[in-house]
Amino acid sequence: ETPKLRFPFLGGDRTGRLQRASEEEESHRGAEARERQGQAVSSGSTCRRARGIAHSRAGSAYSSRPFADRTAMATEEEFIPTSNVLYAAHKHIGKRCNEVSMNFLRCKKRDLDPNVCLKEGEAVMGCLGAVLKDLRSSCLSSMDTYSQCLDKYSNDLRKCRAEEEAFDAECPKP
Repeated sequence: ETPKLRFPFLGGDRTGRLQRASEEEESHRGAEARERQGQAVSSGSTCRRARGIAHSRAGSAYSSRPFADRTAMATEEEFIPTSNVLYAAHKHIGKRCNEVSMNFLRCKKRDLDPNVCLKEGEAVMGCLGAVLKDLRSSCLSSMDTYSQCLDKYSNDLRKCRAEEEAFDAECPKP
């Protein structure tokens, strides 16, 4: 059986406090971590302790589950956005992808297991891809100018107001 990925530190309430697992689940995780640490030490590899889970350089506790089966790899035709492109398109993304983003956040709030919300996460990525594709097809030059300005000034929106106005004039928010 392939272990499910668990990241308990991703969950929390609005004040940032982590949600506590039941005592039984916590003691079970502690026993698994001690067992993994013992295996890594006995194999002679270097261990480090991060958030109560032991990892080794030879392989982590999750190495039996490759990430490639859940993550779509970009092909040459696909556009991989950088932070400056995402900043440039943030108004359009926020307007068009609000509902799917909220569904994803509600799913994450319901369950700390990231495997449960994969479908909602894929919907967010699909919406993001559609928005960027539309922007690149309709107003590529002004978007590139704006995103290059943001790249030059470390995503400081205040220094690129002229480029932002030109982008908004050519490509108004939906």
